[in-house]
Amino acid sequence: MLFNREERSALLGPRGLDSNEANDGGIFAGGNNKGVSGGGPDPSSLNNYSTFLNKDSVGKLNDDIERTRRTLNESEQLAKNVLVDLELQRSQLHDMNNMVSETSSMTGQHC
Repeated sequence: MLFNREERSALLGPRGLDSNEANDGGIFAGGNNKGVSGGGPDPSSLNNYSTFLNKDSVGKLNDDIERTRRTLNESEQLAKNVLVDLELQRSQLHDMNNMVSETSSMTGQHC
């Protein structure tokens, strides 16, 4: 998007374009070996950052992130409970296997 001199001046604030006036504004490295200069608004003229948080899409994204975090926490808790149940079942099967082996050895039968 191109701006005329008045629009650029309004966007850049009171600092103007520093030494980059000759190349019609923007961010350009001048031929003065000073590197990149100009191209940004005066920080004191920037709006408060909190106004960004008032956007509907940002609020919706924030809600989606929180919902995802809750879902992940619930899923993690469920997975832990499932692991505990599986470990309990494994232990019970191991105990039953031992009882069958003991019973088989007492009766002289082999499984």
